[in-house]
Amino acid sequence: MAKVPAEQKTTREPKKTRDRAGEEKRSQLALFHNARDIRDVRETGDMNELWLVAQALILCGLPYDEVADTQWERRARLGDGSHLTVTFAATVKGTPVPFGQDRGPLYFMIDRALAERRNLQQEIAANKDLALTPDLNEVERMRRERERARILDGARFVEWSTAADYLNAMGKPTGGTDYAILKQRMKRIRACAISIVRDRPDGESESLVLPIIRASRAPGWAKSPSEAKGLIDDGKLTLTAPRAPHEDRPIGFEIGQDFFQDFVEHHVPVPAVLIKKLLRRPKTLDLVMWLCWRVFAAKTDTFIPIADLKSQLGSTDSNDGRLLADLRKAIEFLKQAGWKQLRAEVVVNGHRLKKGQPGKSGLKIGPPRDRIYFNQENGKNLKLHGPEVSSDWDS
Repeated sequence: MAKVPAEQKTTREPKKTRDRAGEEKRSQLALFHNARDIRDVRETGDMNELWLVAQALILCGLPYDEVADTQWERRARLGDGSHLTVTFAATVKGTPVPFGQDRGPLYFMIDRALAERRNLQQEIAANKDLALTPDLNEVERMRRERERARILDGARFVEWSTAADYLNAMGKPTGGTDYAILKQRMKRIRACAISIVRDRPDGESESLVLPIIRASRAPGWAKSPSEAKGLIDDGKLTLTAPRAPHEDRPIGFEIGQDFFQDFVEHHVPVPAVLIKKLLRRPKTLDLVMWLCWRVFAAKTDTFIPIADLKSQLGSTDSNDGRLLADLRKAIEFLKQAGWKQLRAEVVVNGHRLKKGQPGKSGLKIGPPRDRIYFNQENGKNLKLHGPEVSSDWDS
């Protein structure tokens, strides 16, 4: 066998090593810019836009990346000792469980539904024909209660005829690629069923198994302007779903009744700017939302051991150090975003615990200084009055 001349031998280029330090530096720089933008919003007094997010989706959120399995389960322990188990299941062959930034349109729908429910409650309160006055007989009272319930149930339908409604709300471009991505996100959400199980300390258990979207008539979201024939208005791509002359059904998504009722009873107000800025980083977003909720719920200073912390966060990460590092970054992010009153600190092996306490890793957390919460601008909103908070750490 003839030898290949040395000059003709192909040489493989050396494999480039991954610059993890550089990636981390760029990631932290991007987070810093996001925190700076949020701080600017807080300082200008524009923190009034709140999205109401289902508690179950904060404590037991969607997976961060696409999963091969058709089911995804998360468990979390609530402050009252009860346990929450949420399972997401794909119901259409070939369509995976929602993941990552699919949180965005799901949060958007839930917030719109709850906002509509508040509007309907105000309309009911102003309607004398639906008032539940003491002089009503039993038949009339029951009739009015049924009518009030029927009206409120209408909030489950989220009218959503234009894809730009969501993209504009999130500050995203309204190009063809973004429409196509949103279409795929909604396809995964529409094909997803959810199971919510709440096991209470007294042994009582509540469970729901249902689709997130019970029924829908989706808009005609095209992948590019060329696919949106007949939907060009004055040179602008509106992408509103066309409606046949005989078609009276509105365009939008009907949320399952039991799922809707669960987040009516269990939801968390989250500043919209957090969701908009951190949606590309779903893990950081989940941790930041959890911290905002946990600080709001805190009555006294508390130390949460790592095992309980993983349970409360619904974390599936087996690396305790990585979880604590991610949590430390989330705390630092909120402080960089201007929430100087945040009182939360990651503890590793008992560092900074009181003398005499056993060495543990976990989280120290308590009510914020001066009772100023994240959605309150420094010195501009009235402080929430409560008992004085005693602290043994200076964070």
